[in-house]
Amino acid sequence: MSASELSALLLGLFLLGAAAAAPAIYATWRRVTGYASDLQIWEVMRRQGISRGAAAGRERELIMAAHRCIACPSTAACDAALASGRPLELEAYCPNAVFVRFLRPSRGSSMPTWPR
Repeated sequence: MSASELSALLLGLFLLGAAAAAPAIYATWRRVTGYASDLQIWEVMRRQGISRGAAAGRERELIMAAHRCIACPSTAACDAALASGRPLELEAYCPNAVFVRFLRPSRGSSMPTWPR
């Protein structure tokens, strides 16, 4: 294989990868730059009885949860679940389900420790 053929093959692979990643990159860009309201994670937390202050001392995990929410492929399912007013079944679609479960206040017990 000549150098020009190898270059063309590498360029083709790069363009194919870029085309495959473009929808996710575009969706993330739209959410970061043009989303007019809060991220769904804040409403999910509110609906679960979790204040934003409940994540005090867990800022790193909260930042990661916000990033997962920004890049989430299930925003339509999340919006529909939040709009329905029914209890949220986060495990079915939410990449932050475990984080929310750890922050959820327990009746009569202390806050669980987030695994590190």
